[in-house]
Amino acid sequence: NPTRSGYTFNGWFVAASNGSALTSPYSPAGTGAITLYAQRTVITSTPPSVYTVIFISNGGTGLMSSITDSVARILNPNEFVRQGYTFAGWNTLANGGGTSYANLAFYPFLSSANLYAQWIVIPIRQAVFIANGGTGQMSPQTGTGPVALIPNVFSRPGFMFGGWNTNANGSGTSYPDLASYDFGTINVDLYAKWTAITPPVVPPVVPPVVPPVVPPVVPPVVNPAPNAKKIPFLTWTQPSPITVPTPLSPLQLNAVADVPGVYVYTPAVGSVLPTGLQKLTVVFTPRDLGQYVPITLQVQILVNLAISPSAPPITPKNEPKPIRVDVNSNLTPVLVSTGPGVATVEIVGNQITVVPALSFSGTTSVVARVLINGELKLVTIPVVVALLPPVASVSGPVTFGTGSIKWNPSRNAVRYQVKIRGVVVCVTTKPICKVPFTVGPGTPVEIVSLGSDGASTKVNPVYSIEKPLTALVVYFGTDSYFLNDKAKADLRKVAAIIKREGFTRLIVKGHTDKRGGVDNQVLSNNRAKATRDYIVKLLPKVDFILSGFGPKLPKALGISAKAFASNRRAELLVW
Repeated sequence: NPTRSGYTFNGWFVAASNGSALTSPYSPAGTGAITLYAQRTVITSTPPSVYTVIFISNGGTGLMSSITDSVARILNPNEFVRQGYTFAGWNTLANGGGTSYANLAFYPFLSSANLYAQWIVIPIRQAVFIANGGTGQMSPQTGTGPVALIPNVFSRPGFMFGGWNTNANGSGTSYPDLASYDFGTINVDLYAKWTAITPPVVPPVVPPVVPPVVPPVVPPVVNPAPNAKKIPFLTWTQPSPITVPTPLSPLQLNAVADVPGVYVYTPAVGSVLPTGLQKLTVVFTPRDLGQYVPITLQVQILVNLAISPSAPPITPKNEPKPIRVDVNSNLTPVLVSTGPGVATVEIVGNQITVVPALSFSGTTSVVARVLINGELKLVTIPVVVALLPPVASVSGPVTFGTGSIKWNPSRNAVRYQVKIRGVVVCVTTKPICKVPFTVGPGTPVEIVSLGSDGASTKVNPVYSIEKPLTALVVYFGTDSYFLNDKAKADLRKVAAIIKREGFTRLIVKGHTDKRGGVDNQVLSNNRAKATRDYIVKLLPKVDFILSGFGPKLPKALGISAKAFASNRRAELLVW
């Protein structure tokens, strides 16, 4: 049979079209020649059927485009999310009773289908915090995945908090304070770990040598007189170095005698010393001068020059930086094509200037036609656009309990991460991150720029605070400067946060109501001192400034008992 591409052979006919078909065997009617014609039918092709798959979140959130095809292919990766659930594949029925497909499974595209996302509940786990010899209360924490543990508020006199452990004796798994814990595993009891605080070694103080006075022509006295006066035992720990212009405070002026008396310091509290090694002197006068004599003691303190933090870098304009490349060509190159992330290309002479797109980072290229030694060639010129970090970044508290991290945007970052103590607390496209906890000068903060190519670069912001912030207000009884149990517990909690976040400068302000009967100025001073004296034992390396205002700065107006109670207070401020 004769063949012809795209046709099927129908047989031999006596005419080119229509006519009668010859049968086999064929017997001609005569002896003359006969012409036979092959007749054919065009082969028509049937286009393949096209089917559509629609993805349905089934309780989740997000957007996914449908896909249409006529041949088997891999399904698109899932992009839906659902709080408290993990994705478990697809099913042709919402309740999971149909045909199941895994994520990225092959679909035959023999029919259209709605594919419903299938979800598995992530169990909520609980961490119970146990004081393990300490005092205080902490509520259990729940979660479904990795998250930072809540701050410790337990305390234990004479001990320093050292993190958590899954066993009371410390033999299990340890977690530092605010560590990231995966709540998707099991429920856990976390026991506080405590380290005994070794008291500082007080160097012995040798009383000044008083040369003996020998009266002339007086027989020696074998036994001292019954009323001979004693020398008090006075100690004064060498103070830590300070920086200008830190004023002297009871943190440095803290001599202790073994009997009651009055301490007079030179220079006095509040004095600002020049740089260098300076002398501090105290004259202690015992209350009972009938039995004890006054004594003088002297120590030295090193005063350093304050070093200001380096100024943040100058913010670049938010515009792409041109990249210039010189090429070797006998004629001006001709642009042929550009890679991704290229905004404009300018060719002047043998210099090609590439301006990247505003948000692009990574490696791209341009292709140009050049003439070298009489031969036209295509050259590919690689262009590398570096990811830039955020600039002029600052961090600090908004209130004592909330914080803010700000920065000027990178020219080509697509989003940012903010990490505190290595834990991601923000993922944002905006140049600010607000957090529900205190950010201090010692809080480890990191801002990470993320590029379109997956690259990242980081910067540590400069700590900044505009004015002192109130950390705590404690209240007192009428005409009293004694701290009650609640005030002491609140001071311990605040001290733990102050220490952890690295605050080193505190202000204590004392206040009274406007009733008479006592010296309100003295009472406000005593309230400030009582607050300072309690918290300084928890924060021995912090500088204090004390002020008493009497009734001059009332918190509440009026003469009611409630207003008076609101004004009998001491305020603790950080900066």
